[in-house]
Amino acid sequence: MTAVDDISLQIRHGEILGMVGESGAVRSMTGMSILGLLEPPGRIAAGTTHLSGDRIDKLDDRAMQTVRGSRIGAIFQERLTSFNPLFRGRRPTVRNHSPAYRSRQIQRSRTRQGLSSAV
Repeated sequence: MTAVDDISLQIRHGEILGMVGESGAVRSMTGMSILGLLEPPGRIAAGTTHLSGDRIDKLDDRAMQTVRGSRIGAIFQERLTSFNPLFRGRRPTVRNHSPAYRSRQIQRSRTRQGLSSAV
């Protein structure tokens, strides 16, 4: 069975893609394929996925984890796990907790407290 056939997307730096369609219109399947989240027996039978020129569809799980959240991400519309539209967003809900992000946050905190930048 083929769930998605012959899809091509080109999203430029800084652009955001929103996918809409009826239930069963393969939005989630497409997103999960791009993010490397397909579970067996799902698979990408042909083609490639590139991000900023880097091929990401053949990365192992550990390498893909570094890509997800820091270079690419998705918000899936699932009834029990989606964002609550009743809450106003004042700060980013999804944050990047990479070592560089954590280091910047620690430095900002130390600066606010008047502490030296030396650890």
